[in-house]
Amino acid sequence: MKRRINLWSFVYVLVCSGLFFLLSITSFFTLMKRLLGVNPYDILLALSACSFIFGAFGFVGVSDWKTTLRSVTTVVIGLLLTVVLSFIVFMGKLFE
Repeated sequence: MKRRINLWSFVYVLVCSGLFFLLSITSFFTLMKRLLGVNPYDILLALSACSFIFGAFGFVGVSDWKTTLRSVTTVVIGLLLTVVLSFIVFMGKLFE
């Protein structure tokens, strides 16, 4: 189970990163905002924070250098994504 948390948190952070780039590059943002009625960056911030937390829990299942590298990568990408999204959401709320 612990090894699965490590793997799935890595997949989860990659999906969150892909969604971030999809939202920031394309006009997908306006479509999602119209459909959901909520800022998609708020939802993505919550998802990336969860992936960061699960990545930190993934350190428990470390057994070799591959899982260690995957856990460290997950935590670093999750933390960076959470910080960047927090900044975007905060600035967006500030200038709204």
